[in-house]
Amino acid sequence: MAKKAPPGFNTPFRGLKPPAAPPVAAPAPAKASLKHAAPAARTASAPSDDDRLFEQAMRGVTPLSSAERSRRAAPAGAPAVAPSRATLRARARREDALADADLVELVAKPGHLTIEENGESMFGFGAGVDRRLLRRLGAGDYPIDAELDLHGLRRDAAIAALERAIKHARAAGQRCLLVIHGRGLNSGDEGPVLKRTVAEALADGALSRLVLAFASAPPSAGGPGATLVLLRKPSR
Repeated sequence: MAKKAPPGFNTPFRGLKPPAAPPVAAPAPAKASLKHAAPAARTASAPSDDDRLFEQAMRGVTPLSSAERSRRAAPAGAPAVAPSRATLRARARREDALADADLVELVAKPGHLTIEENGESMFGFGAGVDRRLLRRLGAGDYPIDAELDLHGLRRDAAIAALERAIKHARAAGQRCLLVIHGRGLNSGDEGPVLKRTVAEALADGALSRLVLAFASAPPSAGGPGATLVLLRKPSR
């Protein structure tokens, strides 16, 4: 029972009830939280269908090197490496030499070729062939289209092989043939037999009408041990 206030004491809040305390939410059970969190973690780490398809598509693929990527990125038909100035000069020299040979061939008469020797070097040229063409031939300005090695052949076999090679080269549209015969330093008193055999076969007979000029090769192509033969174009 509530006590009565003493007489003369003012109690304005008599009869009011105290406010109710707010409800407190019960904490979630720890075990329940763990059970709900575990499936979420497994779902996040599992690969998707797109990931699996990508992995299957990339099996056996080898990564390209940086050089290969650069090459494939270049435009179609573009050279992988720009030619050097020396390469461009050599290319221009060869193109000019071939054009020069075409002009000489217009005035040079087919037939017997004159043979000249200078030390171990040997030259052959037809009527109307100027010295400039011989110098360019001996300097290696004409691109070599085919080679013929006569080492170990006797005279008749060497001539037959030379005839076959020249006829085949002309039929293929080739202009410059390198004939390797050796220097003949061990040929005794007869001198370089194969070397002279080649020169004589080119200067006279049926082959002389197919040859514009010939000259000993430059050191880079065999020197006096080889002969560069400049052929006439096939008649049309």
